[in-house]
Amino acid sequence: LTPTQSTTGRKSSDSPQRNLNLLTKPDPILKIHRANFVHISQGKITDFYHMQDPLGNGSFGRVYKALHISTGIYRAVKAISKRHMDPDDQALLLKEVEILKSLDHPNILKIFEVIEDSNTFY
Repeated sequence: LTPTQSTTGRKSSDSPQRNLNLLTKPDPILKIHRANFVHISQGKITDFYHMQDPLGNGSFGRVYKALHISTGIYRAVKAISKRHMDPDDQALLLKEVEILKSLDHPNILKIFEVIEDSNTFY
């Protein structure tokens, strides 16, 4: 099949030079960013995960082993209570989430989603 033939063997209406350009000209690069796939959802954590044993405690919250309901994949879920957070602290937390969404490095944990209910960020 030459650049000017269709699959039916007929000549196309395009010039040979135009068809050659279509074959050699690179397409625009499609950039896919991880951040576009990380969402912040409202709702109960139990709608998304089966929470299991705690894995540890930190100064900002507790980390649980959890089974993601729709994929069947185990993940670590960090629960951060809003009880001692003022609006500025919550804004800083969400800014940190935005930064984590953009990172992709083998030595940095990946953030998959954020779930917020009335008392806690997960």
